[in-house]
Amino acid sequence: MMPGEVDFVNHMRRLNIRLTDRVVCYETGDWQIFSFRVVWMLRAMGHTNAQILDGGYPKWVKEGKPIVTDDTIKDEDYNYKMNPEFVKSFEWVKQYEANQGANELLVDARREEGFKAGHIKNAVSFPFSKVIDPETKTVKSAEERKAAFAEAGIDLNKDITTTCQAGIVSTVVFLALHDIAQGKLSMYDGSWTEYAQRSKEES
Repeated sequence: MMPGEVDFVNHMRRLNIRLTDRVVCYETGDWQIFSFRVVWMLRAMGHTNAQILDGGYPKWVKEGKPIVTDDTIKDEDYNYKMNPEFVKSFEWVKQYEANQGANELLVDARREEGFKAGHIKNAVSFPFSKVIDPETKTVKSAEERKAAFAEAGIDLNKDITTTCQAGIVSTVVFLALHDIAQGKLSMYDGSWTEYAQRSKEES
């Protein structure tokens, strides 16, 4: 789940990540799903210059790119503010279930077996792996992504909210949409974990 503004700002201060910095996120493993989550969180908090290092650290090292081991700490101002348009709530999901708008779509990024085991009403299944090249572990081209979304019946002109099991792989689909979607993008951060628990409590 998304941390509060105070906790987020304190963590950014400890990491020396300012709003004016360009931030490139990567991981040491083959899959970069947690990097997608970090970039989404930064953008949700108003950081507009955060990106994924496509292929991650393994691809960077394999290509002989330079690496450093130094660290810098500076005392700066960190004015992060949550953008509410990025994050949808459980209450929004219940409203979506009851009365799906003509121009909105909820996209579930879990693997098919997870979706079939249980999902939010009116959600569309779109496993996050469909936008990742299985060989290079890089994000597919814009044209390939457009084709994948079209095959799944996802209209890129609609406002799209992504979801998954715990708010991780849905950020992969969210960022895979950012340069090709025409409508607004958001994410249900609580995802299936929150939805299943709260729905059970309300029943």
